[in-house]
Amino acid sequence: MKFLSNILAVFIIVLHSILNAYTFSPPVATMSASGNNSSFTYTISNPEERPIPIEITVHEFKKDINGNGIVGNEAYEDFIVFPSQFIFKEGETKKILVRWIGDPEIQIEKTYTVRCRELEIPLENKETDTRDISINVNIIIGYDARLYVKPSKGNSEIMIDSIKTLTDENGKNQIIISCLNKGNIHGKLRGYSFIIMPGSEKNQFPEFEPIILNNADVPGMGQAILAQSSRKFIIPWPEKLPFGKINIELKKNVYNFK
Repeated sequence: MKFLSNILAVFIIVLHSILNAYTFSPPVATMSASGNNSSFTYTISNPEERPIPIEITVHEFKKDINGNGIVGNEAYEDFIVFPSQFIFKEGETKKILVRWIGDPEIQIEKTYTVRCRELEIPLENKETDTRDISINVNIIIGYDARLYVKPSKGNSEIMIDSIKTLTDENGKNQIIISCLNKGNIHGKLRGYSFIIMPGSEKNQFPEFEPIILNNADVPGMGQAILAQSSRKFIIPWPEKLPFGKINIELKKNVYNFK
């Protein structure tokens, strides 16, 4: 019974720590590589009843073709962060300035992760009664915020790069669509739809009702595709679509397509 009480106490401590943890915002920001907008200010707040040691760093960031984020090396030559390390007092709110000092004439948007971490302070070793179960809880809260540094002029240009069909190990047919962002800043497919029709040529089967798939139908379709990069979408074969050659279009604001 005492063991269960200890577990319940740990659960309450963890829940309380999460609900009352410090906050770091916003999660996504954009700055320019030059001019008055070449810096950004983040806000960090501490509602906890304890001081917290904090470190802020900026790291390179990219995504693989499946949309998984990859945090890279610290970009210490491209940014000034102030303050970068500090003791966060209880009930305090601070402003964190992140300023770009890299190339002011970049032509392609750069993407970074602003990482906010609570620094771990080693717990004191204290003698415990060996007859009891001792549980130490040391919760470390961290945030990763996305930061885009954009060139003076930019636009996204997302297009379908390739379409493939395959059968998985369970014998289920799938459509693999690869989209390429040819633009020099990140873009999103929110508001876009994939229009799927059978046949190797457009309008080969005019009597077939097009299959329209939007963000709600395709996992990850609403996420950003970084500049000059590709994203792969895997779609289960639609039931109404005959298996064979198909053609797919990417269109925006599709309500009624024929």
